[in-house]
Amino acid sequence: MKYLKYIMCTFFILLSTNCKNEALSKKEWTIRVSSVPARYPYSKVIKCDGYKNKKICMMQTYASFFKGKIVSFVITRNYKEQNNTFYPTYDEKISFLDTSLCIINKEYQTDHFNQLMINLDLWQELYNIFTEYYDSNNFKHKFKSTKFYKDISFVLNENGYKIKCFTFDDIYIQEYNKQKIITGCCTFDIINHK
Repeated sequence: MKYLKYIMCTFFILLSTNCKNEALSKKEWTIRVSSVPARYPYSKVIKCDGYKNKKICMMQTYASFFKGKIVSFVITRNYKEQNNTFYPTYDEKISFLDTSLCIINKEYQTDHFNQLMINLDLWQELYNIFTEYYDSNNFKHKFKSTKFYKDISFVLNENGYKIKCFTFDDIYIQEYNKQKIITGCCTFDIINHK
């Protein structure tokens, strides 16, 4: 009985420590939101830039409005090389997406948000997945079992959305100068489950 209390106490301490770390990881981002020119059919587009330790992240998110409501969200690379930029790790990319969606959810009306587009040139971690499975008949099934898909799904669920289906556009896979490169877009059609 004495050992059971010790184990339970240790478990709750570890659980509370993990919760604090997760909360801190969301707070480590400073997000700057700005308006950018919109193109038809969108009435407005806002951009989220992420900063850590006074350095700008090489990842940006854009929210597009149609008739005053956000309908799509795009994750892309920031192509403006500056002295104070940093390339995010995989976990930082997921964290930045989560933080951006949280801010958008709090500040704007998102009940018509139905599409999340991810430019794959920022996600070179996926190169092996695409080269191994992309030409196979069961690629979509394999893709659903990846950490990337599960992480995107988790972030969407945490923010009140669910993946309905997904597609790929203009996928290009190559190896150039010993560097593995994947480009194209992964589009998630989503539904609101708040």
